[in-house]
Amino acid sequence: MTRKTVAVVVGRWQLVHLGQEALFQAAFGLADEVIAVLGSSYKARDPRNPFVHDERRQMLLANLTPEQQQRLHVLPVRDYFDDKRWNAAVTMGVRAIAGEDADIVLVGHQKDHTSYYLNNFPRWRQQLVERLADVDATAMRQVFFEADDPDAALTVMTPYVSAPVRAWLQAWSRLPEYRRRKAEHAAIASSQEIHGGRLHDGRRGGDRRRPRAAGAAQGAVRRGPLGGARRSPRPRREAGRLRGP
Repeated sequence: MTRKTVAVVVGRWQLVHLGQEALFQAAFGLADEVIAVLGSSYKARDPRNPFVHDERRQMLLANLTPEQQQRLHVLPVRDYFDDKRWNAAVTMGVRAIAGEDADIVLVGHQKDHTSYYLNNFPRWRQQLVERLADVDATAMRQVFFEADDPDAALTVMTPYVSAPVRAWLQAWSRLPEYRRRKAEHAAIASSQEIHGGRLHDGRRGGDRRRPRAAGAAQGAVRRGPLGGARRSPRPRREAGRLRGP
């Protein structure tokens, strides 16, 4: 009896672009069924996470044919801020959908330090897909939420975002939530402009440097692959000197 092949694609998909679409097309070419592990699923909206998990599911489905939609399973996973707990939640959820005997293949690409999760599932086969250059969800969110006209923004995004997703975003931009997200982006951009680089000291007419951000301190928190956090190791102190880990 032939084992069922199930491809797993992991991401947050906070504005689905062509690079992410390429992962799914590769996954459908490899497997009978595809599981989209949707990270940060129950996180409140913020500038980095403007879309709730059902909206992201709708964007993913917009790119698929009716036949592919029938083969797709969406697995929402919350942030745990702990790799072991997150890995266990993903493994358990995938097993519940795919079954114990399925041949699992993890599909992804090596993007940056956030891609370390690809090595967290040694029992699954791994299929790396070449990353499309110059496609970045952060940049797409900035264009979409910081432009004066959302329709003009979507025109600019044409080389990077598929027509079905742009149509979905155009409809979504007519909702009140878009205006709230846009106002939030504007407030943050204004704050960065005021406080960026140096702060003006009005009493003395000079400039004073901003204090170093908390993330640069010992034991700083680094971003995990799906919106979680990983704690950097503390340097060891010996004889009054700092020694690396």
